[in-house]
Amino acid sequence: MGFTCGKKVVAAYKLHQIDTEDKMCGICGFTGYRQDQKTVIERMMKAIEHRGPDSEGSFCREKITLGFRRLSIIDLEDGQQPMESADGNLHIVFNGEIYDYKELRAELEDFGISFCTHSDTEVLVNTIQLYGEKALNKLRGMFGFAVWNEQEQSLMLARDFFGIKPVYYAEIDGHFVFASEIKSILAFPGYERKVNQKALEQYLSFQYSPLEETFFKGIYKLMPGHMLLYKNGSYEIKTYFKPKLTPGQWDRKTNMEQLQNQLAENLKDSVEHHMLSDVEVGAFLSGGVDSGYLASSSGADQAFTVGFDEGDRYSEVNKAAKVAEKAGLKHHVKIISKQEFWDALPDVMYHMDEPLGMLPPLHSIFSQKRLQVMSRLFFPEKEQTSFSVDIIFTENRNH
Repeated sequence: MGFTCGKKVVAAYKLHQIDTEDKMCGICGFTGYRQDQKTVIERMMKAIEHRGPDSEGSFCREKITLGFRRLSIIDLEDGQQPMESADGNLHIVFNGEIYDYKELRAELEDFGISFCTHSDTEVLVNTIQLYGEKALNKLRGMFGFAVWNEQEQSLMLARDFFGIKPVYYAEIDGHFVFASEIKSILAFPGYERKVNQKALEQYLSFQYSPLEETFFKGIYKLMPGHMLLYKNGSYEIKTYFKPKLTPGQWDRKTNMEQLQNQLAENLKDSVEHHMLSDVEVGAFLSGGVDSGYLASSSGADQAFTVGFDEGDRYSEVNKAAKVAEKAGLKHHVKIISKQEFWDALPDVMYHMDEPLGMLPPLHSIFSQKRLQVMSRLFFPEKEQTSFSVDIIFTENRNH
């Protein structure tokens, strides 16, 4: 279940969800000077243009280049990036949303910090300027960002503790390169595309790779709840968040109504923070209890459901329609045909950057499709008619 802003998706937290890509912008950049740095950053931004069709921006200095693609959700007019802190020391590119930015803004104003926009990006960069690394403990939201510190000549990357927003990085010919998607790093000159067999082995065993390493040799993912600090040609990774499971003080005699009220309050608070937007907000709706409850309690006036033309056996459209009617929501339905599904699959896999396992009955079919897409990423110059694991290893040996 999630929320949608017009045509822009704003999904609710899901603890085990892999990068919902809901409020989706794109960041990229690299350290070190290049004569063609403007051309390179434009190429990197072009690779993730789909993440932010509304606008783009870049920041170029001798030791740092930052790029950004924007999908406008909050402060549509003035939230352009890269953005600098009030004192001009920090420069940030930020993908995501800070749900408690209004509370943080009031806190910063008490310290005498003034603001030029109403965006959460400006609140974020000034929170980091005031608190440094400790600012991460104050953030409630989903995010992947990069901050350049002009005084310290250092770069900080950070990713939210659920891992909703992606951050990838690599070291290429003396440059530290980062981006929201692997494709943007592939656009950086000098990177040689090679299969990381460690990740492939993990995938063949578990249907996904749990490693920090990606399928592309030398490209890594910043893990959830981690930050990276790059300075003087080297970097350090730190964990800023670790989940703590603390047993509650209640027992079986605890009043059930009290627990229900507490759950309702927590859900209401979470939904209210997720609903912050300067564009129209709607809700994704299935026939399940969770999405039905959140959609009806969110305050949205529209709901969106996707179904398949396989009848009620594989579709929840009819159930969702009943929920929407009872909740008073204007209901929009999109039925995906078999042909639409198969036609879209290569593009879906391409945008995922790395393969993710499917259910066993579809495994063999999807595997062939996934491997064709991976071939397209690794060897774009070759015409792809068929693809197998053997080809991956053969091509890797030849390169």
